[in-house]
Amino acid sequence: MKLKVYGNNGSEEENNTCFKLDNYLIDVPRNIFKAFDKQELNNIEKIFLTHVHPDHYGGFNDILLRIPINKKIKLYTANDIASSVRKMTDPILYFIENDGNIRHYRFEDKIDFVELKENEYLIENEYKIEIKKTKHFVPTIALKITHNGKTFAYSSDTIFDPELIGFLADADFIVHEASGGVGHTDIKNLESLSDSFKEKLYIAHFPKNIQTSLKKLERKIYTI
Repeated sequence: MKLKVYGNNGSEEENNTCFKLDNYLIDVPRNIFKAFDKQELNNIEKIFLTHVHPDHYGGFNDILLRIPINKKIKLYTANDIASSVRKMTDPILYFIENDGNIRHYRFEDKIDFVELKENEYLIENEYKIEIKKTKHFVPTIALKITHNGKTFAYSSDTIFDPELIGFLADADFIVHEASGGVGHTDIKNLESLSDSFKEKLYIAHFPKNIQTSLKKLERKIYTI
């Protein structure tokens, strides 16, 4: 699998955490268009959404408004997160048709929702997709995606949670947030993990001045 990193932290000055795993875009931050060129934007078809905070969801509506009228986005997330997306997208889905008339589209007209459930997995085109609910301010999911014998895992936003660490631990490439503060994970908790876990770990969503020996996710392409 190829992981292209568009953003690796939670700073407004930099690109918020966002990456593409093969053809799957993971989260859509509000400053997404700083990172994408027009061709990449046109090629977006599949999106994993971990939660609806602006630094993870804020660019989603803009993508819906910029894609061709007859195109749908395939959205992978949990049902409670999709319900929030529905409430936030329905009021803005107005488009001018070729005949000049304005049409209000429904959620289902522009979004093909694929529900992800905890303790179950989805197989799609030889990708195995698993989720786990995290402990954050709003409903949030961590992801684990396996393809060709390799597994990528992403914590999304969460307090430090040993159960979540167990869910992520068998992956070959692990991205975990290290934002610190209320509702997030302190870097010291990650530094205390086993060497075998830390060998596979890359931190993201970290403050600019963070000091750590752990690997930072860089804005580049990784092969998993």
